[in-house]
Amino acid sequence: MASLRKDPRGFSKYWYACITVPGKGQTQRCTKVLATERNRGEALTVAERWEREAKHLGPAIHLENRAAVFEAIVSFTQKTIAGEATEADGRDVVDRLLESTGQSAVKNESARVFSERWLRAQIVGLAETSILSYNLAVRLFLEHLGPMADKPLRAVRPEQIETFKTARIGTGLAAKTVDRDLKVIRAIFRSAIKQGHLNFDPSQTVSLVSKKKKAETQTISREVFRPKELDAILNTATGDWRTATFIGRYTGARLSDCVSMCWKNFDFSAEVVDYVDGKTGKRHIVPIHRRLRDHLSTLPNKENRDQCLCPALKGKGTGGKTGLSKQFLAIMAEAGVEDRRVESKVMQKVDGKKARTLARRSFHAIRHSFVSELANADVAQDVRRDLTGHSDDRMDDHYTHRETRVKKKAINKLS
Repeated sequence: MASLRKDPRGFSKYWYACITVPGKGQTQRCTKVLATERNRGEALTVAERWEREAKHLGPAIHLENRAAVFEAIVSFTQKTIAGEATEADGRDVVDRLLESTGQSAVKNESARVFSERWLRAQIVGLAETSILSYNLAVRLFLEHLGPMADKPLRAVRPEQIETFKTARIGTGLAAKTVDRDLKVIRAIFRSAIKQGHLNFDPSQTVSLVSKKKKAETQTISREVFRPKELDAILNTATGDWRTATFIGRYTGARLSDCVSMCWKNFDFSAEVVDYVDGKTGKRHIVPIHRRLRDHLSTLPNKENRDQCLCPALKGKGTGGKTGLSKQFLAIMAEAGVEDRRVESKVMQKVDGKKARTLARRSFHAIRHSFVSELANADVAQDVRRDLTGHSDDRMDDHYTHRETRVKKKAINKLS
């Protein structure tokens, strides 16, 4: 049983642990705990723990390695108590334990070896363009690390990933391109965490460029349409665009939701539009405005409940030179409604490119107009939030069971 003693020569000020080590017999180790009666309990706890560890390890460790392993454990424990233990000390103890039982030491793959192994596993079945993107991101990251690429993966620090991001931005790349590279790097470190190679992911402390860009561009305020301008747009729009604009005008739905709605989203007996917001996943129930109902009555294929109301627009992206947003801006221009563009110098800082322009008014401005017109008609804020989903979860849950007649009264205040 473990016991304590003081240095009989009086040279040491610490308690000594007297313990029994299997295959070695009695041995004494310094606990690094001051030899006072007040600290006796703490020192005895250390001694008993060492003896338990020695007994548990004894049968599993080869006889010739027991002394070395136990010495490593004791040394590491002493350093820990003194606050001097390092990660390298801990890895050394684990490696000695593994080797003493006939196992290999802990894998210590370099950033280069692990990244290239991860890459080979990922590109199987990927499209050619994706393979090129993955390969480029990994190659550039390893080049950026320099000699550090051949050191253990755990040696990579957040600041090295941050400087990689900065270097990519400095080449004039778009924010999405830089983010694509960062996402590849993040995937590498996530994989290392899952495989047990790391217990800290340095990539998660580095934010994506697009988040910063979005936060900065929010300083450019959006504007709304006047009712007369909305009527001009509706009179100009034709086909599916006229339908999508009517839906946006009288439901406040986003463009992607407007072009995706089918007949099954419209319950004419209850006189409501029932749809799920594609962005938030929340369900919205909005009363059908009389003008929207009149327009829908002119459309064919009402019997097919799964038929999309805007088949020519559904599934198309909103961004890009030929995206839905650009198409709507063209309709606005034809209707004589200004988009009120403004130069976005913030984008120049992020992309490293020539300054671009941002339209203050687009299809999304119809959603802003929907809310603003209701507010000007003295519709209560909570009712507006219930119609558009502009509330937190607590507020949304609170008003989930609002009576339809209240919302109908609100919708009928729209011109």
